[in-house]
Amino acid sequence: MQSEIGSNFWLSPDDVIGSNVIPSPDIFNCAGSDYVWLSTCRSAIELVIRTIEQRNPNVKKVVCLPAFTCHTVLEPFVKAGYKIITLPLDEDLTSSTREILKIIEETSVGIVLFHRYFGFDTLPGIDEVLPVLQKKNVIVIEDCTQSLYSSFNRMAADYFVGSIRKWCGVPDGGFAVCKDGAFTDKPMRSDIALERAKRVASEMKYRYLFLYAGDKDTYLTRYRDAENLLDNQSQIYAIGELSKIVQRNLDICQMKIKRRRNYQTLLQVLKDIDGITPLFGRMENGDVPLYFPILCDDREKIQKLLVKNAVYAPIIWPKNEIFSRVSEKVEYVYEHLLCIPIDQRYDTDDMERIGAIMKNMDIQYDWMKWEDILPYKEQLIQLEHELMIRYHYPDKIISVDYPSSRVENLKEHIMSGNTFFWAACRGNELLGYMWCYTSPFIDIKRWNIRSIMFKSSAQSLGLGHIALEEGERKALEIGCTEICTEYVPFNDHMAHVMEREGFEVTRVEVVKRLNRDN
Repeated sequence: MQSEIGSNFWLSPDDVIGSNVIPSPDIFNCAGSDYVWLSTCRSAIELVIRTIEQRNPNVKKVVCLPAFTCHTVLEPFVKAGYKIITLPLDEDLTSSTREILKIIEETSVGIVLFHRYFGFDTLPGIDEVLPVLQKKNVIVIEDCTQSLYSSFNRMAADYFVGSIRKWCGVPDGGFAVCKDGAFTDKPMRSDIALERAKRVASEMKYRYLFLYAGDKDTYLTRYRDAENLLDNQSQIYAIGELSKIVQRNLDICQMKIKRRRNYQTLLQVLKDIDGITPLFGRMENGDVPLYFPILCDDREKIQKLLVKNAVYAPIIWPKNEIFSRVSEKVEYVYEHLLCIPIDQRYDTDDMERIGAIMKNMDIQYDWMKWEDILPYKEQLIQLEHELMIRYHYPDKIISVDYPSSRVENLKEHIMSGNTFFWAACRGNELLGYMWCYTSPFIDIKRWNIRSIMFKSSAQSLGLGHIALEEGERKALEIGCTEICTEYVPFNDHMAHVMEREGFEVTRVEVVKRLNRDN
């Protein structure tokens, strides 16, 4: 099966066993006099608004929010009747001190909420601004969701809020911290229905991916149902018990290492690819990235290409209708930003796989019918001829008629229903192919890789890996339980590829040449 990258976290049996004593948000460098764990960050913002208004009944009901943000940040302020003005951002999502001060001077702002995006410090001059905000009695909230584990200093905010759901497989989880005083009206009940729905969906995904049980559509439906429950929460809930356990079990040190390593790998493998630009071209020592965000000339094309290869890169925030007017720079971010998963579930091989996919954006590949093969027939014959000479019978003279006859028979084989042909093409050029067939073997159905061949110019593009994963997915789809192939002993390259892809040697073909004179 082609391994998936991205989308919802799953829950393994090890994730749900242990203590439900969750640490304080101090682990996120969010210290204060009081804190509360909640179901969502939206609930955290709502609780903070209530607390502010209890303490400051005359607070100006005008809030300044970053021009690039999530609807769940907007909703609590809209619900509470606040006028919303936007903080301008540059294309790299940084905010200049000049722009912040200008907003404060020209408007009657009561509250300002700041983001630091994707684990990077996009507010480098914020310490210069905060004294001005304090002098004007403007209340400052930092939404730490995207920078939870980064080690740069938190701003001297009055409140911190955040969500932990994007970082690990918790069913729910948010928090609020106040610098001074204490929260009142803390929720005591968790959303049990949500927790149950998320747990079922997450465990179903785990069984599907690792135990080959169930089907994808079922767990996806369960996830959608759970997300609907989350979106439609009508009150503030406490964090669920299962989320406490999962967060407690999270290996934070290992998570930081993996995310940073994966980000650095993508910086290398995606450099110099036309049509994409990393939002952040470097990491500082303290940065722990949430995603690998890229700006794409053609986002839809790239996202579809990734989905086709089981890589699910989200568009995290569509522009809210409340933000009818934003700068051209921010508009460009909304329209072109795509987020590549780099979280702790994956390693550098997964990142290199993503790189291979992105480098191959101009390459089309799929399973072909005979009519699809016909335009490439002569090229296929030449590749079959090369395959015979290079890898099968290098000591023999191979007539072009032999591979030609094999290709001629391909039509009949495909129409029989037991032969499958996968090919990679760039325009009118056939870059390579994989020719497979099914057969009974004792009491099972076997997927046989008859031949796999790529042009020398295409052998560094990762197409062999893609072909083998596509083959595995097809084999499972049609009920095969074993994949087999053969290669000659001197084909060291194929031996290395097969070992890397998880194949093991079970038997070796031996040949004895007979001397007719004896």
